[in-house]
Amino acid sequence: SRGYLHTESPLLINPTLDDPHRYLEFTVGGFGGRTRSFVRPAELDPIGLIKAEATIEGFGLNRRQLVAARTARLTSLERELFAWRRLVMSADKMASEADKEATLMEAKTLLDDILSNFVKHNKPYSAACFAFAKAWLAGDRPGTVPRQINDDVDDEDEDDYEIVI
Repeated sequence: SRGYLHTESPLLINPTLDDPHRYLEFTVGGFGGRTRSFVRPAELDPIGLIKAEATIEGFGLNRRQLVAARTARLTSLERELFAWRRLVMSADKMASEADKEATLMEAKTLLDDILSNFVKHNKPYSAACFAFAKAWLAGDRPGTVPRQINDDVDDEDEDDYEIVI
């Protein structure tokens, strides 16, 4: 009843009050012979787990069409990251320092473009792309996770890479 609303605890995550990253995480893995991207509850206390599960179920975050679209977006991101890595690796094979430096600058620009196209808050599935890019780049080149996806950076452009689900 109306008189007791203030005593209720909502089950759905309210992104204006709750940090969705605390409750939800994105996974990419092989399921049934195909790669898929799912949302799952983060490791939480029992109440947080209930909120995460209710939000995933209530908003259908793992419905077939959404999983397929999110997975397609991550596949595109991965393809771009592989192109970036090939460019970086090609710089190592160059004899001239000037050519090597120019190629590395091109690679830096390419990575900035990739992150802008996939990780910015106004891009589709930016939270999934953020999680995927961070894991991919950290696994690919330990210790060199780019500034744009480093959680610890306090940057005035940070909002450019704010992640939304």
